Parts: sequence; C-alpha cells; structure tokens
Amino acid sequence: MSRFTAVVSNYAPRGTENLRVLLDLFHPIVDQVIVVINDDSVSEVSTWKANGIQFIKRPNSGMNIGGWSESIDYCATDNFTLFLQDECRLVDDSFEKRYCEIFSNPDVGMVVESINPKWASSWEQIALSGLNYQIQLSNGQTISRVDFYRKCMQGWNIDPGVDGSHGRALTWAFRPDVLKKIKKFPIGKTKEECIASEISVSKLVQQIGYKFSQSEPQPFTFFEHNEWRKDGWSKK
Repeated sequence: MSRFTAVVSNYAPRGTENLRVLLDLFHPIVDQVIVVINDDSVSEVSTWKANGIQFIKRPNSGMNIGGWSESIDYCATDNFTLFLQDECRLVDDSFEKRYCEIFSNPDVGMVVESINPKWASSWEQIALSGLNYQIQLSNGQTISRVDFYRKCMQGWNIDPGVDGSHGRALTWAFRPDVLKKIKKFPIGKTKEECIASEISVSKLVQQIGYKFSQSEPQPFTFFEHNEWRKDGWSKK
C-alpha cells in the first residue's frame, strides 16, 4: 500500500454513484481515503468514519476546492496527497509510481493531470484575448476577468506571477512538505472567485518556491474527467 492519501470531493445533489466507483478503486491501493461532501442543506461541518474512510460533510462553499481545503487537517502529514473530484475516473493505476518519480525532483511541489492550455500565456496576452470578457459584480459594476482574478489573488496575498498558467482543479497532488506550507487553499464565494482560486493554488505553489507539473505530456493520462475531452482543450 502506497504512502498516498486520496481526497475525493462529492457534491451531495449528484448522489454517490461516481463516488462509490472511486472508493472501490482507491480503498485497496492507497494508505488513506477521505471523502468531503459539499451539501447545500447543512450549515455546520460534521465528521465520521466508516469502513476505514474519513467522511467530512460541510456547507457547500468554495466548490470542490473548498471541500479539499476542509480536508487538509485530516490528511496524513507524511503522505503524498491526491485531491480529485468524484467525476474523475482512474485510467492508469500506475499513477503512484509516476507521481513519485516526478516528486523525486525537489523543485516540483504539485502534480496535475491537466494544465489549462488556454491560460498558459502572459497576463498581457490573455488580457488582449477573447478569454478576458467582462464579468458583472454583485454591486452591478463590471470588471475584466484578468483584472478580477488578479485582484482576488492580491486579496489572498498570492503573487499572480507573469502568466495565467495553472493546473485545473480536477486532480491535484502535493508533496507532504509542500501541503504543510500551503495549510489551506484560498476559497471563492462565487463562480468567478472559484476560478480565481483555481489559478491561485498553482501560483501559491510557485510563490513558496516550487513548480507545478503535468503528470505526462498528454493530459488526463492517469485520471480523466467526465466533462473534459482527452486533449484538455475543451469540454465534451
């Protein structure tokens, strides 16, 4: 059994069918399994253990990143930690070997299955692209996506860096020493803030002195996602 903790986020209204498939796969091969249930109907966090699995039920804030962040205090401190959505599917169970190989490079602190290729450009280039549409704030004002995301990162004391490159919040893995330094993920309250949070975690890894890396040149080599095409460029 490997020194991996697998944290699976589940959105309660979707049910548990996808979750059960992942748990059946992970339970025999990883050292620790944690399930975080994001539930719109609860107002407090509750925890319990069943069949060797740690369960955490929480109010649905911050989407899956909020759920993952909630789990960090429960993760075995010496394990590599793999965070994933329950809509992911295990494609190749040699992920453990490959992730460990990548983490053997002390410069790498985070491994992802898909780096968003559309955002792997300088902030200046993105600002001039179709990605930089206007979003409406709760006060009725509008702001460009680039300005909004960078403003969110600055509010979280995270350096946006020189570009928008980041790992999609579908599957993230961290070395234990890196996760200890991160402590918690930034949490968004709205959809756009959650996108800012997704970008922010990769930037936070860089800010504390590490790189993030895609597991293989081909995205989704070890884990795929129900919504995304294998090339990583668009949803199905």
